[in-house]
Amino acid sequence: MTIQTHTGYLPKTAAKTVSNLSAIFRKTLAYRSVRYGYANSRTKAMRATLLTKKEIESLIEAKNIQEIVGLLSKTAYSHDIMEEAVSFSRADLVELSLTKNFSRTLKKLVKIAPKSDSEKISRVFERYDVLNIKNLLLGIHLREPKEKIKLLLIESPGFSRASLNSLAESPGVKELVEKLKNSDYYSVLAQKVSEYEKNQEIENLVSALESRYHKKAAEANRVSADIGKTVKSMLDAETDAKNIMTILRGKKEGFDAKKISGMLIEGGKLSRSELEKIGSANFVEEAVKLQKAFDLSGALEDYKKSPSLTHFENALEQSISAKGLAELRRSILSLSAIVGFLFLKEKEISDVRKIVRTKEFGFSPEEIRKIVVVT
Repeated sequence: MTIQTHTGYLPKTAAKTVSNLSAIFRKTLAYRSVRYGYANSRTKAMRATLLTKKEIESLIEAKNIQEIVGLLSKTAYSHDIMEEAVSFSRADLVELSLTKNFSRTLKKLVKIAPKSDSEKISRVFERYDVLNIKNLLLGIHLREPKEKIKLLLIESPGFSRASLNSLAESPGVKELVEKLKNSDYYSVLAQKVSEYEKNQEIENLVSALESRYHKKAAEANRVSADIGKTVKSMLDAETDAKNIMTILRGKKEGFDAKKISGMLIEGGKLSRSELEKIGSANFVEEAVKLQKAFDLSGALEDYKKSPSLTHFENALEQSISAKGLAELRRSILSLSAIVGFLFLKEKEISDVRKIVRTKEFGFSPEEIRKIVVVT
């Protein structure tokens, strides 16, 4: 039996051999160089635009937000700041500049990624669609001004600026969910809307949203070796951290174990039974000691002095960043290198936002350093 190819005909056994050789070649460094060389070199160049340790330190030491705006004007954010400088106040100007800069970064990464990997990249970018929906849910629930909500929304392949603005104009959470009818997340949110209308607890909607995303991400990573173990490890750590914080908030609010269990999201390395064991603790301190996934000993000591869950949030974020970013920097000639840059950029923007917000509340540089991971 013969098989037709683009160059003629091959015996079936020979065609199988060619197929096997092709599969082997796709695993070689040479193949990865051909497939990812351009994208990785462009990504490496983009990393050079990230803020340096010295620049982050300067932002932390800045006397006020006006000085922060001046410092950012000398970095890769200059274009975005100058474009909006006339229309917004200083804090809002930084927020909008960060959002616009990140949106442009997403567009660049879509362009430089191999066309054959566009679907995989889209799955990674879905993370920001979920972040948009989460910010919309929380902003509308808290009755934040529409313009303030819009500042936090990231234009992405999944959401245009026009569609995001339209969603932000929704008069209520129920109306927002209805506008998301064509989204993959509509069904899980629609199931929780009636419950929200009764108890006004937005946490259940946010939990359902995040649970759906992490489940989809886990399934995608199982069938996509190119995304890499590193990215999966980051997502698992994020899921575990979210669940631990959900438990700690529940303990502080006095929720029973059953209610806390219903708020946990799927995914991560911690099993449901492990999470429920942590959730059965009587107090925050006991729950912290029961979990072994993260070192929260320092945060626990700070909590004893000042009972704020922020200590644990900061410690968890620092732990994930310190572990994950080191691994992502070592990823070369794969999609992980592209995704790695995305995580680095996301972390940078998160840090700048924290610096701006804490400056508004008069935090000292020493206090700010406790919540910003300078890597």
